[in-house]
Amino acid sequence: GVGTLAKNDVIVINYTLKAKESIVAGKYSNIAQATLDGVLIPPPPPVDVKVPITKNASSSNIRQNEEVTYTIQLANMTGSTVSSWYVKDDMTGRATNFDLVAGSGMISINGGTAVVFSDPSISDSLQINGTTALSAGDKVTITYKLKAKGAVVFAEYTNVAEIFFNGVPLGKDEAKITVYDNPVKISGTLFEDVNADGINDVSTDIPFVGYSVILKDS
Repeated sequence: GVGTLAKNDVIVINYTLKAKESIVAGKYSNIAQATLDGVLIPPPPPVDVKVPITKNASSSNIRQNEEVTYTIQLANMTGSTVSSWYVKDDMTGRATNFDLVAGSGMISINGGTAVVFSDPSISDSLQINGTTALSAGDKVTITYKLKAKGAVVFAEYTNVAEIFFNGVPLGKDEAKITVYDNPVKISGTLFEDVNADGINDVSTDIPFVGYSVILKDS
């Protein structure tokens, strides 16, 4: 320490650590050995480093009967081989509003040849099981497609992917999409109904040329 501490003096020591890209996932304990008059100051809690995982959707907006591709990317940063792993993929409303496109599920490791994984039964909570053990540093890409049903509820849907290594959750990410109604085409003639009979009387009614009508959902 520098100097003598008077009663109620406070010392703040700050420094910053940056996790390397090749960091091994796990908990890191930073033990401070500071003492005051021989009394050891308790160390701070361990820092929990998560497995990097990202989830993205090919489009943020889709309509009825359209497809969206989800991509999940993760890496084994544990420093050792992981024999058992899976991704838990949750999305409220998926089972009633979407279909899983058959054969669309693919897993590739380190950019290698993609392997089709078995189609899980459609539900709000899917489990995508790893097809092989992951060596330290292996990077995984998972893709699959959902198709909005014709009777889909128009709303925003949040899809959360969480990675489990040997049954332990180590990170999660989410992707959001919004499903909109299909556009409705309206055609006709805009005119002033002079005699208010609700019919376009060509001989008496006055057409409006060069005007456009904007419809709004109230």
